[in-house]
Amino acid sequence: MAYPHPPRSEKGPTEYEKLKRFLLTHRGHFALGLVRINSPFQRDGVIAALRDDLLQEGLELKKLDYSQRQLPSLYEELRRDSELTRLLSQHAQEIALAIVGLEGSIELPPRPGSQVPLFLATLNLQRDNLAITFPIPITLWLSDYAMDRLAHGAPDFFDFFGALFTFRLAPAEAAISRTEEGLSVPMSIALPRQAHTEELIDLLQDRLNELQRRREQLTTMEKQRLAEVLEQLGEAYLSFRDKGAAVSYFREASRLYNELGDKSKEAEFLTRLAEAYTRSYQWSLAIDSYKQALPIYQEIGARLGEANTIKALGDVHRLLAQYEQARQRYEQALPIYQEIGARLGEANTIKALGDVHRLLAQYEQAQHLYHIALAMSREIKDRYTAAWTLYRIGLTYAAQGQTDLAEQVLEEAIALFEEIKIPRGVEASRNVLSRIAMPVSQVAEPTQGYETGSKSKPEEE
Repeated sequence: MAYPHPPRSEKGPTEYEKLKRFLLTHRGHFALGLVRINSPFQRDGVIAALRDDLLQEGLELKKLDYSQRQLPSLYEELRRDSELTRLLSQHAQEIALAIVGLEGSIELPPRPGSQVPLFLATLNLQRDNLAITFPIPITLWLSDYAMDRLAHGAPDFFDFFGALFTFRLAPAEAAISRTEEGLSVPMSIALPRQAHTEELIDLLQDRLNELQRRREQLTTMEKQRLAEVLEQLGEAYLSFRDKGAAVSYFREASRLYNELGDKSKEAEFLTRLAEAYTRSYQWSLAIDSYKQALPIYQEIGARLGEANTIKALGDVHRLLAQYEQARQRYEQALPIYQEIGARLGEANTIKALGDVHRLLAQYEQAQHLYHIALAMSREIKDRYTAAWTLYRIGLTYAAQGQTDLAEQVLEEAIALFEEIKIPRGVEASRNVLSRIAMPVSQVAEPTQGYETGSKSKPEEE
């Protein structure tokens, strides 16, 4: 497999070669390397190539990904890693670390009375402990924005690094490939479609750096542009499922819109931040962000935003199996949707109320609500909502042991999912069909995550 990588230079070693040399030179000794790289795909490709090359030299590059979590302390997290502890006790000369996904941790709020984010404060305080406890080369892989936050918020730790490496996405025709000798000269390949997003990330990061350097002198229009760049970066990283990086950009965009006095955009990005937290299973942070957005929507009279936020709070409570709280939120959102004539929001909220009843095994009430939602979605010609409602009706019939009706409705759902090209819906429906022959007790909740796995149209209204 070929990995995107800057082409070799005739003037000297590439960043890749320098990084490889750094890791080999410091094997068995603590050394901190900082890697500035924006594209998650390129980052993973470079790490994979390094892992292959270093193994030939007897050095294992262990990748630790913390993008799904927010760490108060990197040092304590590494100490709790039992596998790493075992490797250090037996093979310290053969281990190096590549740590990724720290963007969300860098954005942790500070302790009371401090201005420095908690994660960065602990990096400063535990710098020497890290060096004593882990006698191996450690590399932190960060986006431009996260690297700048690290330098500003943890200057003692930042000054500790032994080398800094910067990668920029190569043109689409440049790449590295594997040969028996290792890395070959660049060759022409067709990069995946996400390469276009990667190039966009680098362009946006360059623009962000330019604006950040002049932060104190920016005009109002330039600050608006800065907020838009942060917004675009957050969306780009979210498309790569790099939720930690997305969180940092959405949070900063929300802060900037607050500074600009744009309450509508501030609330919007608090909700986008909450969505990123939800996708990262950080439920309490998601609820906090939604609750920050809600009074802003109410203050500015944005009824649709208010209803969507209340419903989203209900969705989080439902995912946490807090069904009574979910029901209360849905019943609070429903009359707002009805008042403003938002039929799609109304249909989805009725469907969500059906979910609560189904999850409580109150199947008759669930079916009644699902059929109302199905009729509404067909009336407004929203096939996406109709397909997922059919799926839920089939799931409920299956749970009741009404297999013939379940099969009939699920086949109808599959046909509609295929028509509108929703493969995860097809997969979910077929999984339920495959379970139909099982005892009723086993036909339960196979797919909490199918519909919530990516941002979907009904949830956006």
